[in-house]
Amino acid sequence: MADVFIVQIFFIVFRETLEAVVVVAVLLAFVKQSIGKNHPKLYKTLLKQIWFGAILGVFICLVLGCAFIGAFYSLGKDIWGSSEDLWEGIFCIIATVLITIMGIAMLRINKMQAKWRVKIARSLIKSEREEKDSR
Repeated sequence: MADVFIVQIFFIVFRETLEAVVVVAVLLAFVKQSIGKNHPKLYKTLLKQIWFGAILGVFICLVLGCAFIGAFYSLGKDIWGSSEDLWEGIFCIIATVLITIMGIAMLRINKMQAKWRVKIARSLIKSEREEKDSR
């Protein structure tokens, strides 16, 4: 019987999972700090959107993983092995860009908080008007 557990893969998946947890935790903390108790209905809506996005992300990753595994076993050869350095480079660049954008956004969070409160308040007022008009 072949070994199924590979330590290197475990640590890669563990690291990526921790990174995803940090991103979701930052989003949840931002929403709680920005909106929190002031607008409970909007807060619940945003929480649902964050969790829906996280679950959708996990689902998309599973689908893509299954597609790669299916392609690997159906072709019978490792077509990605010959270009592994290229794949790693592309994914590292994508990860670097995403982390840099998120880091810059977190540095500017205090300045952006006032702007977001105004935008969220406008959205809240607009949605309340639409609810009243629909009744």
